[in-house]
Amino acid sequence: MPDNTTHRMNAVIFGLFFVLFLHAIEDPDIWFHMTIGRAVLEQGTVPTEEFYVFTRLGDASEFHEWGFGLIYHIVYEVGGLNGLIFFNALIGALTVFFLFLTVRLRDISIAVALSAVAVGFWLMEFRFVQRPENFLYLAIAITLYSAERYRQTSNWRYLMIVPIVGLVLSQMHPSVIMLGLVLGTYLVEAILRKKPNLIQAGQLGAIIIATLLLSLLNPYGLEQLILPVKFSLQSEFLQNFVEFLPALSTGYAYRFITALLIITLLIIAFSLNRLREKFSLAEWLILIAFTWLAYLHVRDIALLGIALVLPLATAIASIVKPVKYQYIIAAFLVVFAALDTARSRPHFLTFDVNRFLTPVSGAEIIEKYSRSPNILNFYHLGNYLAWRLHATHKVIIDGRNFQDNKSITLHDSLLSADFGWENTLARYDIDTIVTPATLPYSGNFIALPFKLVRNPRWVMINREPAGIIFMRRDRIPAHVNILPERELWQQAKAELETTLGYFPGSESTQKTLDIVNGYLAR
Repeated sequence: MPDNTTHRMNAVIFGLFFVLFLHAIEDPDIWFHMTIGRAVLEQGTVPTEEFYVFTRLGDASEFHEWGFGLIYHIVYEVGGLNGLIFFNALIGALTVFFLFLTVRLRDISIAVALSAVAVGFWLMEFRFVQRPENFLYLAIAITLYSAERYRQTSNWRYLMIVPIVGLVLSQMHPSVIMLGLVLGTYLVEAILRKKPNLIQAGQLGAIIIATLLLSLLNPYGLEQLILPVKFSLQSEFLQNFVEFLPALSTGYAYRFITALLIITLLIIAFSLNRLREKFSLAEWLILIAFTWLAYLHVRDIALLGIALVLPLATAIASIVKPVKYQYIIAAFLVVFAALDTARSRPHFLTFDVNRFLTPVSGAEIIEKYSRSPNILNFYHLGNYLAWRLHATHKVIIDGRNFQDNKSITLHDSLLSADFGWENTLARYDIDTIVTPATLPYSGNFIALPFKLVRNPRWVMINREPAGIIFMRRDRIPAHVNILPERELWQQAKAELETTLGYFPGSESTQKTLDIVNGYLAR
């Protein structure tokens, strides 16, 4: 039985990671998730038709992550923006804590367990940005804890929580199949032992089947279960999104490379006969699977972080025996993880939204002056605008509309200022345009704002980190300040410098910045 000192240490460790997971609301998709969640709460069911993207009104909807939006909407209603930040940190801290408890099941010391989860935290924290995948990470951590307890005791009751977790996860995110993958590694281990344990294999197989079947009790049924497989097969399409880029081609390459170095050391440790029996086949299979996924897609570095915790803790505990050295390692890794994550993102001192992705003042201006129901917005800016202005306005696109449809076709055509763009704006009665000056990945100019700034029928009236606002001149009172063209170029400069911070090797971004600097130097 754990003593009071252990309980206090557990509470301290949980609190530590709760604080480390606190940071500003950074991911713009949270807003469309909450827009859908609000609709679910108001209607008492998941909407079957699109209702806030004006180019798709009445189309059949696919709100696969409705449960996530519902929970976060309720959290916002209760606690506001701070509530979202604290709740997100809670999910992250619970994930790390379940991994910590999993390590402790092997009678590994608190210091070593803390060292391992600090590394896991460092690899996964960048994905804890108010996204539905957070529930997947928590579900995997709970599944690992349950599977490890079962592995040690052969008591099948420890597995009973997994189908329930799968049922809940299926309402949040279409990824229950990952829980089957995790349990599948334990099933393989049970079969491939020197003395195969067919009873364990059968029980694990039954739990896997129960988890997958129970997960079908969601509004989208089988589609929700197989969606990750269908999505992963669209390899060429996925390369258009930063989170699906190979890990080595992103700013997180150093984390992935560090993880590979750690895995190499683990393999060396495994090669020592006296340590080999300390490792289990299941944890190696999970590590191999998640390493491959991380290599393919940078977003899956978080999964690699989860998979790395248990074998890393096992190796440290086997090699570093003196307790004082274990605590020194733990202190170093915790401090390093805290400092590096604080360096790479706005951290817990900022309880706010990411102003580079959220047009807060733009929404206020639209609410004040716009008289048309439809907004022409750049892709991800529609998320916040749809949530904030749901009672009065609809958007042309949001972050869900990334595949070919009439929403993205019209969006791309208008922002590219294709022939007839003025007539199209008039046809949809659009009097407000919210967009950056440059594309956030390639750094290329967005054509439309540079057309609008010299068009007498349109005026630029606001500039903020997320973008600029143009409105029809006849909708703006005479006292409203109109920004000069130079402000557009200043906006472009600020955006391009931010883009280069994320993608320092982008030649197209640097080329655009040279053009902008040339204009501003006049």
